[in-house]
Amino acid sequence: MSPHIPPSKKIIKEKKEEEPKEPKKLGAPIGHKGATRKTPEPNRVIDLKDRIPVKSPKHGANILSIEPFEKTIEDIEIVAKITTFIGYEVIYEPGERFVTTHPDLPKRGRFGPNIAAIWENMHYIGTMPLERVSRTSENCFGIFGMLVVENGAYTLFPECMLEN
Repeated sequence: MSPHIPPSKKIIKEKKEEEPKEPKKLGAPIGHKGATRKTPEPNRVIDLKDRIPVKSPKHGANILSIEPFEKTIEDIEIVAKITTFIGYEVIYEPGERFVTTHPDLPKRGRFGPNIAAIWENMHYIGTMPLERVSRTSENCFGIFGMLVVENGAYTLFPECMLEN
């Protein structure tokens, strides 16, 4: 009720008794095909049986039973890959110029396609400012400096170290 309504105008509503309703079924409708992503096959299995203590760590009691369980996790491994390409610029007699290339050698800049794709996803799709992308690169990949986009390529200025 509004505090501006005088007490003489306040309406007291009677509460209606509601019939008890059956609880609604939780989840998807009957016949609905689920859309859960399948768990991929693991590329390694680690058995933790050798980590079972012979006695209870708290009270020193003996083992009564052992029930195994499985838990599959997905993770990625980020490994720095630093490659030096030895390219060649060839000039032929009529002045024709040819430069050797490689699929992993970017046309501009000094960063490879994988880190550039991560930065583009964070900056354009994730709408992160370049300063935050720079901080994330520092924390996750050990790449220090201020990230700037110049002529469509990422450039890192190490002299512009980020303030903590």
